[in-house]
Amino acid sequence: MIKKVVRGFTLIELVMVIVVLGILAAGSVKFIAFSAQGLVDTTERQALASSATIAIEKVMREVRRALPNSVRKFTDSGYECIEMVPILYSSEYISIPTASAAISFDSIKFVNGDGTEAGYVAVYPDSLGSVYDANQSISSMTATASAVGVPSADLQRITFSTAPGYRFPTDSPRKRFYLVSQPISFCDDANGRLWRYQNYGFHSDSSSSIPTVGSNRTLIADSLKPNSLSFNIQPAQLQRNAVVRMTVVIARPNSTTEFIDISQEVQLRNVP
Repeated sequence: MIKKVVRGFTLIELVMVIVVLGILAAGSVKFIAFSAQGLVDTTERQALASSATIAIEKVMREVRRALPNSVRKFTDSGYECIEMVPILYSSEYISIPTASAAISFDSIKFVNGDGTEAGYVAVYPDSLGSVYDANQSISSMTATASAVGVPSADLQRITFSTAPGYRFPTDSPRKRFYLVSQPISFCDDANGRLWRYQNYGFHSDSSSSIPTVGSNRTLIADSLKPNSLSFNIQPAQLQRNAVVRMTVVIARPNSTTEFIDISQEVQLRNVP
């Protein structure tokens, strides 16, 4: 008679298998969790770097198209600000009123001019004072360009909005003029936000003039490290134009230890 042998697992073997499987499962879960967290961290750091680059580029793009000698720094409630006058259009004039005020003057047409060009007229802004002080190189009233061909072919007539018009203190050596908007500025605040301000007029000191509420301010970035924004304006030298350097530290959301310190320089036009 053949005796049948029944084979199986002992309780100790089952417990050992369960323990080993538990260890393997825990290791696998941690591996997957760490991999997923690494992917999240990498994505957030890339987004952080992108937001820092975009924020600084928005400011520097405005600096690049600023009126010569219009870029300056100031502080508002202890926070760093940079201010400039944006150029809208530019051309050369035939003649401008310097001896007495006039309601209009003639200029070479703007590139792709269509008669809708308008702004304040700037002629030979050779210093900060000539830009921001009263009765200087920027007209106190806006002006509008006529259609191309008035008064003659390839010309446009620039007409001031209010009589008797404006008298400029001096000619431009190159007969160059600009149509510009009101100044704009960029400032940070106590909450780590970067703002763009506009439509607050020309002031010899803009420290208390920027709009703190309403539609005349635009949020540029909201994750700055408080008091990290700084601007450095180096004056022109014989070897180079003036240089503006912007430095800002962007903080990772929900983190007090991860930051991105980014800076950028741009050269200014010095020839008015």
